Amino acid sequence: ALMMRGWFVPRICVQPLVRLSRSMFSTQPSPPGPLVMSGSRVADEIFAKIDTQFSQIKHNTINAPSLVIIWAGESKQIETYIRMKQLACKKLGFHSHVEKCSPSASEDDIIKTIHSYSHNPKVHGIIVQLPLPRHINSMNVVSAVDPEKDVDGLHPTNLGRIMQDTRPYFRPCTPAAIHVLLRHYNILVSGKHVVVVGRSALVGRPIANMLSSRGAGHEHTAMMYGGTVTLTHSHTKDLGRFTREADILVVAAGSRHMITPDMVKSGSVIVDVGINLMPDPLSKTGHRLTGDVDPLAYSMSSAYTPVPGGVGPVTVAMLIKNLWTAAKRAYRKEGIHVQTEKT
Repeated sequence: ALMMRGWFVPRICVQPLVRLSRSMFSTQPSPPGPLVMSGSRVADEIFAKIDTQFSQIKHNTINAPSLVIIWAGESKQIETYIRMKQLACKKLGFHSHVEKCSPSASEDDIIKTIHSYSHNPKVHGIIVQLPLPRHINSMNVVSAVDPEKDVDGLHPTNLGRIMQDTRPYFRPCTPAAIHVLLRHYNILVSGKHVVVVGRSALVGRPIANMLSSRGAGHEHTAMMYGGTVTLTHSHTKDLGRFTREADILVVAAGSRHMITPDMVKSGSVIVDVGINLMPDPLSKTGHRLTGDVDPLAYSMSSAYTPVPGGVGPVTVAMLIKNLWTAAKRAYRKEGIHVQTEKT
């Protein structure tokens, strides 16, 4: 015991106080958390560049970039996505129009509608809003879009050029968004082991090809290509065995929280493409958006894309960028020069 002004203080009470005071005034820095790869910031930068370029020629007597969305569905969630695309167009002074087809419309009727817009010189971009009703062959419908107006980048010509490692008219929007995010945050791909979860023609297969390619026509960003890619999916046996080997993990399987913390390698980069609705009684809508990766796994990474606010905003920005590219091609045919930049 110690004597302090007439009071006996047991030694066991003093020692914890000493430890506490040392920790309170410690100068040791706390370990940094993973980098949050915000897509909203990147999207804003893309929109700002487009706005600057478009402002150069707004005064000319030209048609503003014009987007047509072919939709044959009734989903409220899809309707929300369409509004986001239209709002992005409106903010930049671009035109957009939704051609609403009946869910019972025939495949031939939808293809005829697409052909009419493909031959309209005032329309610069056309997208077919997926999914289509089950009685319609989506590939037949998407293939009816003029490849030079296929701003979704899903026409067989554009996807085929990616497979051949040659420059397409347009890259698919979500894979392009993933690539732009990795480049913006200086995540090197060359020589890295990239594991893609999801094999869809919309995301999984195109991004696997893009990240493993030689990057033809993109020599100034060669380090953003040349990864060693493993393509997996929901039926892959022992999926965690592959995901734990990933330096860069891209998850686009459409399955809420399918990737758990034990399936992630420490220090890896996680790109979460999933958009899933999750019940949330505290939300005004009764639900919230969440990804394909359990948020607890984010702490294992060195960098990750959040959901929402990660890949999603950049996907919309890449659609608008594709539309702007299509419009610039049309303007050049009219002898109107627009400032361009390497991409």
